[in-house]
Amino acid sequence: MNKILLPFLLIVIFSCDKTQDSPKDYSGTYDCENTSSWFSVVNDPSENGDSISQLTLDVFQNGDMITIHGFAFHVDSIANENTYTEYGTGSYRRIRFYSEDSIYYKYWSGGNGGYYSSTYIGRKM
Repeated sequence: MNKILLPFLLIVIFSCDKTQDSPKDYSGTYDCENTSSWFSVVNDPSENGDSISQLTLDVFQNGDMITIHGFAFHVDSIANENTYTEYGTGSYRRIRFYSEDSIYYKYWSGGNGGYYSSTYIGRKM
């Protein structure tokens, strides 16, 4: 039994990839077009609007953790250009980084009385 098990274990051990690539560094300042919109039925229903502006979005990375606007998530969540979405109570955040050093980041919050949404799309400066 040991004669069969030992070669099998050696094959498994030596066939495993030993090099762990460090995660891509997403930190930096991104020059973004920011689209914001809001609507409120609680106050004055005419208090709604949209705005488009050019803003910068700062992204911080400490090892495997990325932070945007105080919101932290693990770098594996967005590997291979995956879109990461995290839902909260009455809100969500959606993040995607693209291979050409660009970003999509959206924050949405709302409920029965209205909503607020802010979307950033841009490139690393």
